[in-house]
Amino acid sequence: MVVVFLCLTSIASNYIILNFTFICMKDDPSGLRDRGNTTVNIFDYSQSERSALIWAVGVGTTLGTFPINHLMIKSGARWVCFGCALISAIASLLSPFLASLGLWPFLFARFLQGIAYAADFAAIGAVVVRWVPCTEYAIFLSVLTAFTPISSFATNSLTGFLCESSLGWRSSFYIHAAFGFIMAVVWLLLFSDGPEKSRFTNQKEIELIHRNKSSTEIEEHKEVPYKVKVKN
Repeated sequence: MVVVFLCLTSIASNYIILNFTFICMKDDPSGLRDRGNTTVNIFDYSQSERSALIWAVGVGTTLGTFPINHLMIKSGARWVCFGCALISAIASLLSPFLASLGLWPFLFARFLQGIAYAADFAAIGAVVVRWVPCTEYAIFLSVLTAFTPISSFATNSLTGFLCESSLGWRSSFYIHAAFGFIMAVVWLLLFSDGPEKSRFTNQKEIELIHRNKSSTEIEEHKEVPYKVKVKN
């Protein structure tokens, strides 16, 4: 539960960083560019540009939800979440550089953050069904879904401190990216798609997790669990 929670929090935190760094970026002298007879700061985004950067995450999440859910059904959560965690960390790492190139490259990084974020809630369902005893569903769901407020609190606090320090707003992206890479590796090393595949569980624990579950909840499915019937 701890590993899953920290991975979900990392992915969510990576796209929240910008919500606070907007304040610091507009005063960064490295963003000054000559535009004819005037000088502008490319990090001082207009309201429409800020909205686009925020909505890019929503677009990525919307477009990524179905394919990521489908991949989890076909391949399991282990590799899919690992890939999404890497995408999120790489996007965070490259965000300062892409932002310096202009709005469109930065929008692409934000779009990737949205695709990665689409894995968060799908992962909660996959983990709870496969790993949690029926009697503990409510506890695990309440803890895992708390990643949203926790990531917001932690990221805003850290980013606010870093922005005011000599490290600057870029350091927040780099630190979050480093944490994301660490959690991706930890996830891959420790997480398995079911207790029967894990080297950390014994037979007694497997029986406890599977107790009172249907075969649908226990067995690993490779096909989408619904059918479409067309009547002539």
